[in-house]
Amino acid sequence: MGKDGTDLNSYPFLMAPGQIAALSLRNRILMAPMGDALANPDGTVSKRQLDYYEARARGGAALIIVGSVAVTYPGGAFSADQTALHTDEHIAGITELALRVQRHGARLALQLTHGGPQSLYAIETGNPLLMPAPPTYKGPDRISRTLSPQEQFAMSAPFQQPTSRVDIHIATEEELLAAIEAFAAAAERATRAGVDGVEIHGGHGYLLDSFRSPSTNTREDEWGGTRDKRDRLLLETIRSVRSRVGAHYPMWCRFNSVEHHREPHETIEDALYLATNLIEAGVDALHVSAYSDPSIATGITDAHTPHIPGALLAAAAAVRAHIKEAVPVITVGNLDDELAENALATGAADFVAMGRRLLADPELPNKLRDGVPDHVRPCIYQYRCIGNIFLNTHVACIANPLTAREGAAPPEFSRPHTTQEPEHILIIGAGPAGLDAAWRLAERGHFVTIQDAATQLGGRLSLAALADEHLSKMLNYLIGQVRRSNVELRLGQPAAAPDLEGFDRVVLATGADWSRPDIPGAENGNVLTLNDLTPWASGEMRLPDGPVAILGGGKAGLTLARLARSGGHEVTVIEETHVFAIELGLPGRFRWIADLEASGVTLLSEHRATSINQDSVTVMSGDSKIVEIESATTICTVPVTPRNDLLELLFESGAMGEVIGDAHSLERLEGAFRDAEALSSRL
Repeated sequence: MGKDGTDLNSYPFLMAPGQIAALSLRNRILMAPMGDALANPDGTVSKRQLDYYEARARGGAALIIVGSVAVTYPGGAFSADQTALHTDEHIAGITELALRVQRHGARLALQLTHGGPQSLYAIETGNPLLMPAPPTYKGPDRISRTLSPQEQFAMSAPFQQPTSRVDIHIATEEELLAAIEAFAAAAERATRAGVDGVEIHGGHGYLLDSFRSPSTNTREDEWGGTRDKRDRLLLETIRSVRSRVGAHYPMWCRFNSVEHHREPHETIEDALYLATNLIEAGVDALHVSAYSDPSIATGITDAHTPHIPGALLAAAAAVRAHIKEAVPVITVGNLDDELAENALATGAADFVAMGRRLLADPELPNKLRDGVPDHVRPCIYQYRCIGNIFLNTHVACIANPLTAREGAAPPEFSRPHTTQEPEHILIIGAGPAGLDAAWRLAERGHFVTIQDAATQLGGRLSLAALADEHLSKMLNYLIGQVRRSNVELRLGQPAAAPDLEGFDRVVLATGADWSRPDIPGAENGNVLTLNDLTPWASGEMRLPDGPVAILGGGKAGLTLARLARSGGHEVTVIEETHVFAIELGLPGRFRWIADLEASGVTLLSEHRATSINQDSVTVMSGDSKIVEIESATTICTVPVTPRNDLLELLFESGAMGEVIGDAHSLERLEGAFRDAEALSSRL
């Protein structure tokens, strides 16, 4: 049995060893290929990358797949800090990466990519943008434009440099043959670097896929027109790579099972046809993904980074059935432990690739192996990871502040170093910052006490967890970590001066005050704040019949809007700025907006509430137009201010003091977890 009573054989299929050609793997969990933007500015492997990938190898993943390794650089690359294998100068760093991964029993693969139409670094450096045919640009849809000024600036950076030039170049046969050679040469360099295998990226709108798609390839020559001709570039690349690396070197392909929001588009029938031909061309496995029109805001979450659990399983199963198990099939896309285990058990796939979950907890495979799945820090699907890539910055994770900072922290955040100078530490506040800090500090060897006026753990996260299943999992994880640690709990006790006596250090993690706006009618009986909502969110009471207005369009406001709409209310969310849920990574923000609007919620941006009445809210637009919004109940999620009313008490105690989470700065969960980790690492 595991440490928490879980059967160690709960995941026999996930933990079973596997094989891709000559490549022996210790289990069936692969780290999915993801762009990380962590390389040096010349495309060579950086120290941060070494630490980042080694953490996932140490954590038990069988195969680490480095995403989007450019075969041509800077042309064909997305950014300067994209990993490249364009010349022999890139080999040394890849060799070191292979050694760092392999010394933990994992294996390393590189996903070889030519960006084609998506090569933003080609634009930034004035290089040609290789495409199959003249493009038809629709521009981003309405939801895609819900960006802050800072986000707009970051996304436009590749177009704003002195060297920037958009030079669309319709690929000639000579250039296509050169691209094929670039893939083969990069694969050969991978073998010299000690890499265990390569994945050819034939999906997601990059060069090889742009030729496959009937939406982007409108040629009528030998490289387009029919399905066979559209597939030619990918298949010729596979054959060339196979010829270069030999018959036994593991090589496989990632490709789309479907394209969303496009007409005409790649279909599952196209994918099945391609799968047969890929095997004949020499691949050792098939990695089944999906793509979407990039101008559609929900495209990413409809396709390769889905919001629906197991969204790509049916496609993987169809491919596996079609090829009659000729080669292993890799599936991907929002897979929890049970979905992943079942996919293998039912024969839908042979391997599962996990991305976001391994960012949130690199130790996930080891914890499943050891029978402690409750110890896995959950992904909360707020899309900071891939969202950062679109802002031309490196990968990060809201749930795990150590992502891309592994070298600045203890070797594994689940097994930190023990302090040589233990302290008695009082944490006032049992919200996410306090809980996360408490277990981390206790595991470091400190004597930790949590005190909170509330009678239960969780703070405001307890309310959010009632309406958001991902946050519910995070709350359960944090509470579990605290209860598994040697932390003393003082609940139902407001902090007073005597409580601080005898502690070396006091940490204020008191969160934020979510109050009422200073406008007429805010004190009316039909106006609720977060303090009033737990009975409703838990189902113990109903809101009065009639429309609901929510003041504030942050993540909290949108979560409450979804809950109210599911209860049958007409809902309007009123936000003063242009952007809803600014806390979320872009794909997550866009998904929430689209889903709420599709459910019938009205999202009113750039409007400010000026008064609250018994049956309406009066709002003013940016151009001073007055609008009345019908409302039987008004819920306030603004204003929000740091709650630091205990600072004076802290100063008077004479203890060393710390302030973390929203009590320090209003950065929600991201700030809470970052502050908790930083404090524990420092102490």
